[in-house]
Amino acid sequence: TNLQLLMSAFTETLKKQPLSTGDFHTIRQKGLVSLRAYHNFYRSAWNYHTINELKISGVDFPVNKKQAIRLTGKLDKIELNSKDKSAAVVDYKTSQPKSRNWIMGQTKDSTGDYFRQLVFYKLLLDFLPSKKYQMAAGVIDFTEPNPKGRFIKEIFEIAPADVKNLKDVIARSADEIINLKFWSALCSKKDCEYCALRQLLPPVPS
Repeated sequence: TNLQLLMSAFTETLKKQPLSTGDFHTIRQKGLVSLRAYHNFYRSAWNYHTINELKISGVDFPVNKKQAIRLTGKLDKIELNSKDKSAAVVDYKTSQPKSRNWIMGQTKDSTGDYFRQLVFYKLLLDFLPSKKYQMAAGVIDFTEPNPKGRFIKEIFEIAPADVKNLKDVIARSADEIINLKFWSALCSKKDCEYCALRQLLPPVPS
């Protein structure tokens, strides 16, 4: 059955990890319980038109008119729409569900990294020369249930403005690294050990 295949694949993959015997059995038991519940919750709603663990490499991203960097990424799953070329990119999270606001970085204890990751996947797919996949949505799929025993998927449309903002961040950060603009930058944190170390180092190399 699908459940048996799923649980067997999980066990075989876990065997390849550098775990102690005790950790292996603990993680395996916890994982099998979660997988069984996850499978049973979604078993009537599987999308079988998928691409799993898609690795994207060799995507050139322009930093400025003269310089570019190479972006890479590995997508957990792409769910294809059989009616058109649109696709949903699914990113699995092995934790209890978080709120939409937390995912988007709109709470005090969140950085927004989950949502930013979806935006990055959109950027990667947009830069593929083949334009093979048109990402219509990004999905954060939690593989642990909430306190009520329900599994949660949060679906997001990625707006052009979200992609542009991330492009600006990547270009700015890459430019600072390539051209050593970060070398003399200090943060505003009082008694920062890293800034103290930086002040002991020589000026920016020529």
